[in-house]
Amino acid sequence: MNLSFARTQSSFATSTRDLSDLVIEDNTVCLRFRVFYFRQVSSLVSARRPTRTGLDISLSIYACISHLSAVIYLQVLFKTIRQRIGKFSKFFDLPRDLETWRWYHFCGTYMSLSSELVLYLDGQEVIREEEVEAGRVDVQHLLLGLGVNMGSSYAFSGQITQANFWSRALSEKQVRELSDCTLDLGGDLVSWEGEWNLTEVTVENIPNSKVCDKDEDNTTYILLALQSFPSAASTCKAMGGYIPAPTTVPASWTLALTLLPSQPGIMSTHDLIKPYSDRCNGGRLFVGGTDEAKEDEWRDAFTGELLAFPEREDPFWGSGEPNGWRFQNCLTTLGVYVSDTQCLRESCSVCRIPSHQVWTLRGICEEETRHYYFTSSKVGLNATAFQGYTGYVIDAANELWVFRDEIKGVVMATLNATENEHPVGRRLWNFEQPQCDQDPGPRYLSLISCRDGQFACDDGSCIAMRLRCDMKYDCRDKSDEVRCAIVEFGPQYEQTLPARSPVNPSGVLLLSADVLIETINIISTDMIMDASFVLELSWLDSRVTYQNLKATTSLNLIPWHLAQKLWAPTILFTNTDGNMRTVVDIDSTLYVDRGSGAFQTDLTRPDVVELYPGSSTILSMSRKYSIQFKCHFDLTLYPFDSQHCYMKLRVSGSTSDYIGFNRNSTARYNGSELLMEYSVGETTLSVDNKEEFAALKVKLELIRRSGYAILNIYTPSLTLIIISYVTLFFRADMFEVRVMSALTALLVLATIFTQFLFLPSTPSSHPYFPYIFRELFILLSSNFLIFLSLCPIDIPRLLFYAF
Repeated sequence: MNLSFARTQSSFATSTRDLSDLVIEDNTVCLRFRVFYFRQVSSLVSARRPTRTGLDISLSIYACISHLSAVIYLQVLFKTIRQRIGKFSKFFDLPRDLETWRWYHFCGTYMSLSSELVLYLDGQEVIREEEVEAGRVDVQHLLLGLGVNMGSSYAFSGQITQANFWSRALSEKQVRELSDCTLDLGGDLVSWEGEWNLTEVTVENIPNSKVCDKDEDNTTYILLALQSFPSAASTCKAMGGYIPAPTTVPASWTLALTLLPSQPGIMSTHDLIKPYSDRCNGGRLFVGGTDEAKEDEWRDAFTGELLAFPEREDPFWGSGEPNGWRFQNCLTTLGVYVSDTQCLRESCSVCRIPSHQVWTLRGICEEETRHYYFTSSKVGLNATAFQGYTGYVIDAANELWVFRDEIKGVVMATLNATENEHPVGRRLWNFEQPQCDQDPGPRYLSLISCRDGQFACDDGSCIAMRLRCDMKYDCRDKSDEVRCAIVEFGPQYEQTLPARSPVNPSGVLLLSADVLIETINIISTDMIMDASFVLELSWLDSRVTYQNLKATTSLNLIPWHLAQKLWAPTILFTNTDGNMRTVVDIDSTLYVDRGSGAFQTDLTRPDVVELYPGSSTILSMSRKYSIQFKCHFDLTLYPFDSQHCYMKLRVSGSTSDYIGFNRNSTARYNGSELLMEYSVGETTLSVDNKEEFAALKVKLELIRRSGYAILNIYTPSLTLIIISYVTLFFRADMFEVRVMSALTALLVLATIFTQFLFLPSTPSSHPYFPYIFRELFILLSSNFLIFLSLCPIDIPRLLFYAF
């Protein structure tokens, strides 16, 4: 026995068993149910207390929170489950969404001794909650279909069978056997085989084989109109199905018989399609196989699997078939035979839509997701109706596809059926009722069968989401590379206003800076560091939403025309001539890093889009700069000194009360460590958010390469002094040689001294002047003393010999 309940307040069933004298502690409630329509609250089971206490147990399918007050009830929502026992009440997520027109077996067990609650769906444990204190339960009667004191909005629309209530907690094995229909166990408190008082409830006798079969075959076969095989395959894919590829003669009959299996006397495809032969190429049907990849190697056009077709002489093939060589790569059936044909030649096709195909109607505006889901059903040879989870229906009438609210009796929108064989895909509907705060008129809707992680092409076919906007066409209609904008601005977005902190709107927005120094050149004469570096700034902007983001950040570049509309921070380089600053120009790169953040979906949009909120998605701006920074060198210890040069950055336009630098900012030097005069040491970064404007300072350590000064200044000078000194040991009669050697050394040192003295920059402005002048003066004086030392020794001696 199966009970069918209407969507009215007066449709319910009551058990005649009076339980008011029993004390119930451990308990189990099990039943099978099938939902026709999901209501806001769809009550399955409720238990009436004795009159003095009211309601005790309820089992409901919900789409929102119930306001019932009960000691024990069990509520199965569209996406979640709610269980209450005594003081305990909690929502639990279901492992999958419930569907309409599908049988489910549900059990809830409670063990008072261990305070443990276990919920089962189709024999599988889905919830186990411990430390549940239930207490005593007083129950009088069990009700099915409508809760006690509930209005019509709580009415259950569907079928219920095998509802039982036990005074003990069933084991997991018993629950599984009940679900598999291998155990026939009636409840000791309330049994399905007991007496029930029915009020506006229809009794139907459905075989247990259909009720118990979780994979009941509700496959739908639809005849597709005359079109080429690629077009037919695309249409069938869009409907979530495929074109069968039978490999035997009986199977080719089945291909046709599945269309109208209830018609007696039909023995072949030709007989079945005869009324439509004028528009089906004489009654031919495409077979879902092709040998386009390799001649005579027939593969399933939808799965790519190799098809085990019989040899050419088999009756499966028509006379001499296949004979089209590489010019005919598709197959059709005519009667009981299969022959090859050109893929672009138009024929009809049979599309097989799997059982329990779920459709999503995107583009309408509903508060609850249950309104967006549909199932398909066949209403004719080549006609399909789509039944919504909540009373919406899409079917054909008067050469129109009509989207209507069956419960309210209102036509929502229409679509021209002569131009659209099926309403699947992205279509422009004409709304007759206001929708999404818009007046009646044209609006795009998408009826698709794609699952999570898939993108719906405009024709309704599905591809992997990662193929969306990847700069190559993957959809047959090329719709995967249109509407690929990355940034979506909020209604109150203002470019001149800085972004706000996503954590605290009145707090400080933190900028993360990454300074990558590629090359530096130290201009010692001007105390300047010429640096070429890449500055990357990252921040969060909760005013924007990002979409179509890829895991590879380099693919998430923001086009220049959108980058101009985005707010970006302005940073001053304060220790430069003219206070240079960052700019957003054609050389700037703006990109989005989606990271590992979760994305959202918006069913009110006709397109399948993964949305990433700006409050948790990082926006980065990168640009290369070549700037001269002023430095100050202390050369007291020259040439054994170490210097430090700074790159000073400061936020412009907003004080540190609004924008600051994140302390996780980084700086690194990526160039050669050895320069002409210096070697580059440690690179550090410091942040100061305490001043009026937030500042950041990059410090580079420059270690003097003393060998440069020693080899180029001290070594030549000392060599000349040594040469001059060695002349003292020449023989006295070699006075001219001694004098000329000393004078030559003196002349060379004097030349070095004068060249340094008359550099392009004035001596007073040269950073090395005081220090090198000191060294040169010492060296020059030493050489001059050597020259003078020759006089007291050699001049008197020469005069003696002369006279």
